[in-house]
Amino acid sequence: MAETDEHLEIFMAEDNPVDVMWMEIVLRRLGVEYRLTVARNGEDALALITRTGEYANHAQPHLILLDISLPRITGPEIIQRLGGRMPHPCCVVTGSLIEKETVLKMFGFHADCYIVKPITPDKLIDAMSTYDSLRPWAERLRSQRV
Repeated sequence: MAETDEHLEIFMAEDNPVDVMWMEIVLRRLGVEYRLTVARNGEDALALITRTGEYANHAQPHLILLDISLPRITGPEIIQRLGGRMPHPCCVVTGSLIEKETVLKMFGFHADCYIVKPITPDKLIDAMSTYDSLRPWAERLRSQRV
């Protein structure tokens, strides 16, 4: 388990500022210490995820939240460019169940790695619990919500 002074490092690929603001509200509601780094288009998201360019010295994320509808390079195109394997735990964020099913068919991402907007504390905790490395965080956050 992480030390109590450790924070949750999250990379978020999201072009909608309202969704980013909502994510910060969700994280504050969970009472978790966090650092949220946002890429507003697919090119920046790819650099952030691979930690290249201006993000070369950036800390490794605990979690990546990847919107599928990004400008320049879409979320699915990022997954393709990475050979279908994300370097860190990743949740694909979609606007609808139809988008989720389309991406599932295209890329075969495990269904629990999806969050359909709007992101809620419970959806985020459920998604985190699918990864061994994030399960302790998820369990701690879930126990605090009871």
